[in-house]
Amino acid sequence: MAVSNSTPLIYLVRLGKLDLAVRLFGRILIPEAVYREVVVRGEETGHPEAQAVRALIEAGGVAVERAEPISVPSAGENIHPGEAEAISLALDKGLPLLADDRPAYLVARAVGVRVVRTVRLLLDLLEAGLIDLSQFRTNLGNLSRAGFWLTADVYDRALREAERISRGTGGGG
Repeated sequence: MAVSNSTPLIYLVRLGKLDLAVRLFGRILIPEAVYREVVVRGEETGHPEAQAVRALIEAGGVAVERAEPISVPSAGENIHPGEAEAISLALDKGLPLLADDRPAYLVARAVGVRVVRTVRLLLDLLEAGLIDLSQFRTNLGNLSRAGFWLTADVYDRALREAERISRGTGGGG
């Protein structure tokens, strides 16, 4: 299992890979604040990602759980309510956290939560044989085109790591 913040959910739906993330982790937990942000507000504003996440909730692959937001010192990072609840839920359950935003990443790491960013998750899908190298390359490009901010360095490192994984697992592309 893993806990997810809003950003990975949204981008995984845009890539058509949220179902594979559910297969990889067995189940994804989201706190109520993330549910409100992605599903409730998403449906109100007509975002198609909202319906995809709702469908996975109804199918049991994604579960909504109540969580108290983690308390962040005023001198600490500025994080959103969904991020604060997701970090708290991951910490409480001892699960990895799917998160991309730097402030949430830093707070989660500071309290001992393992953070899996979306690009790392795509690499994990490749390593697990759920996607191949060609699909990884396509998804990485689509992620960038969908508005996900990637530096050229991160993009290049991800491609090199994907090629290394692919050689190690015998997967081509």
